[in-house]
Amino acid sequence: MRTEPCPSARELEDHLLGRLPPGRAAAVGRHLDGCAECPARVDALQVESRLMRVLAGLPPAGVPDDAPAPPGLRDLMARLESLVPSHAGDTPNGEGTDDTGFPFLGPPQGPDELGRLGGYRVLKLLRSGGMGYVFLAEDTDLERRVGLKVLRPRADRDPAARARFLREARAMAAVKHDHIAVLHQVGVTAGSPDGPGTAFLAMELLDGASLHAWMKENPRPPVAWAVRIARQAADGLA
Repeated sequence: MRTEPCPSARELEDHLLGRLPPGRAAAVGRHLDGCAECPARVDALQVESRLMRVLAGLPPAGVPDDAPAPPGLRDLMARLESLVPSHAGDTPNGEGTDDTGFPFLGPPQGPDELGRLGGYRVLKLLRSGGMGYVFLAEDTDLERRVGLKVLRPRADRDPAARARFLREARAMAAVKHDHIAVLHQVGVTAGSPDGPGTAFLAMELLDGASLHAWMKENPRPPVAWAVRIARQAADGLA
């Protein structure tokens, strides 16, 4: 069986700095995903681009430590920060939530349930954020566990927020990709005289921590890990 030779150190450096042609960059990326030795070679590289030094909190090479960042770079960093949603309200197990209970859930029908939503037994709150909750739930028809995401009542009452939630969920459901969670169902529960129902989505239940939690534990991951995660996220977005 023919084995593809490992990239040279220079080629790995060019890959990290985005200097390779698209076709070769994709080939090197696939090689890094499958090679047992090259990720360690990447970690050992002394690669310092201007952007990488700035992201690491260091001044560009040749610039004094107390020199202000160039105006263009300050503007770019401010724009990038504005694109990242705040996780200040993202807490495990419901800590810090501002809604009282879960009024959108129907009465529980078993001792292990928080309640019912549509065709799902809601078993446990996994995480809460500024816009919604993620529960561990069980599909009563298929008898499989899922992650059930539900908008907070205050967000669900906002027509624009609800429409965006459903639109993004349906777009996600139309995509099949290794780096995108599988969506099983997107919908709205039956309404009542007191409200229009609750928007929800049921997705593949994944093991492990979120990227946000992992980054808190690994604030400066090895370069090879950072490149691999960014590439996988970009593949899913593309």
